[in-house]
Parts: sequence; structure tokens; C-alpha cells
Amino acid sequence: MKFKAKPKERFDASEELLLDLMDFLDEDGYVQGWYVDGFILGRIEESQEDFICPEFWVDIDTSTLLPVFQNESEKEMLRGYLNE
Repeated sequence: MKFKAKPKERFDASEELLLDLMDFLDEDGYVQGWYVDGFILGRIEESQEDFICPEFWVDIDTSTLLPVFQNESEKEMLRGYLNE
């Protein structure tokens, strides 16, 4: 299941890093992907037995973390598991 969240504010980030991040933000400032330990990860571009390489990973503000539903039936099916 995919999630969306807003990136943590990073005042120490380089201009290049901030420009790269803009490619992955939606119109509301959220990045979408898979949630893993405080990060949103993009699709896996490369993997080996001992590592994976996601398209991107973004340190997020976990208070903005929301599920992304593909349709209403998926949302209804998962309603009992999610705090809404």
C-alpha cells in the first residue's frame, strides 16, 4: 500500500537536492511512495542480494503521513485497520 507525506524541512539541504525533491512532490507538497521507518521510498530501480536502490527516498514529517487509496472499495476494505 502506498502512502503520502510532506518532507521534513531541511534548511541545510543544497539547492540541487531541493530541485531534485521538487520532481517528486504533488501539487499539495506531498511525496508518494512506500513508507519505511520515517521515509517515503520510490519504486526500486535496482536490487542485488545485499542491497536495493530506490528511485528516491525522502525523510518525512510523520505527522503528515496518509494512506493513498486506489479507489473507494480499497478505502472501505481497510477502514477497520486505519485510524480515520
